[in-house]
Amino acid sequence: MPEKICSMCHEEKDISQFHRNRKRKDGYRYECKACSKKESSRHYFAHKPYIQKHTREYRATHKDLYKSKKRAWDDSNQEHIREYTHNYYYANIATILEKARIRYWENPELSRQKTRQFRLDNPAYSRTYYEINKEALRIQRALFYQKHPEKARKKRMIRRARLRNAPRIEAIDHEEIAARDKWTCHICHKRVNRKNWSIDHLVPLIDNGSHTMDNVALAHRRCNSKRGAWHTIPVQLRLY
Repeated sequence: MPEKICSMCHEEKDISQFHRNRKRKDGYRYECKACSKKESSRHYFAHKPYIQKHTREYRATHKDLYKSKKRAWDDSNQEHIREYTHNYYYANIATILEKARIRYWENPELSRQKTRQFRLDNPAYSRTYYEINKEALRIQRALFYQKHPEKARKKRMIRRARLRNAPRIEAIDHEEIAARDKWTCHICHKRVNRKNWSIDHLVPLIDNGSHTMDNVALAHRRCNSKRGAWHTIPVQLRLY
């Protein structure tokens, strides 16, 4: 192919190294692609505030045009977007999780509401994601409950109450119940510590008792097990 001399670096280069320009007789620009890129970069940084302001104004007045272009590009590059997102996520997973954690604790109720709404709007996505990542989610859940045993205890108690069709169910905090009952077993009236504590339902779940704060009391694990759900042993009144 014919060669051409760049007007900026004054080097003789192949014609393919120059941008096309229909206004010129030979059909190519004076400067080569490398010099043109350098000049564009220099011009951008020299006029950066003005260019950014102009770009913002143009985008604000042509939102529909930008949206349609982006939608068309996304539709034609689904595979590329999926691969890029996957690689970026696993390359920056620590930063992404930290930002998500900060965003969640800034407004936890709004974050939960958005998650619930997304799952309601996309049931197929939730099921597919669970099936694909079932083992990873199981390990993540096990590690979380191992790190937070009090939350695992609450989950087990709520699940047990649901299986027994309790009329009312609420989250019960062991520490709060222990402080209310002054760390005393409501059956034997002796001191209770964290090694042998348990929560006893005054009206048993099997007798349609509710899983609520007003229907539970602190008890030793042995006393609770000995009492069971027998009707021959009267329900003790909660201590005050």
